[in-house]
Formats: sequence, structure tokens, C-alpha cells
Amino acid sequence: MFTSDSANCLWLDFNKTHMIRDVTDIRVIDMLVTKGRMELEESVKGWKQKSHVMMYFGQTVQKKPKDFLSRFFSGLE
Repeated sequence: MFTSDSANCLWLDFNKTHMIRDVTDIRVIDMLVTKGRMELEESVKGWKQKSHVMMYFGQTVQKKPKDFLSRFFSGLE
């Protein structure tokens, strides 16, 4: 159900959001690890909607062509 790529993507987003590298207080580290586990568990158990999970993969989505020739060559027209 959950591949290593998706778990890695979740971890990278969590790491960027909370800047886990700069934290030195052990209580804050424990809280961030707990939040990360909760986020992963919610994703795995399906408690999150598809749109919430897909926001982690936004940079992998290719934009659809807008002009006629690009749409024609991609088979949309």
C-alpha cells in the first residue's frame, strides 16, 4: 500500500516543514518524531483523503499543455 518512495517523500516534506536539523531540545525532537509517526499512520490507514496525500507529490506532476500544437502532439486534440 505504501512504497518506500512515498514514505521518503513524506519524511522529506516533514523534515523541510519542521527543520528538524536545527532542533536541539530533546522534548521538541520527541514531539516532532511523534507528529511524524502520526502523519505516516494517518496516511497508511487511509484516514487522510487522496488530496491530502497527493500534496506531497506536487512536484512530480507534469503540467498539461495549454497551446493547440502541444495538445495536438500529446494526443489530447
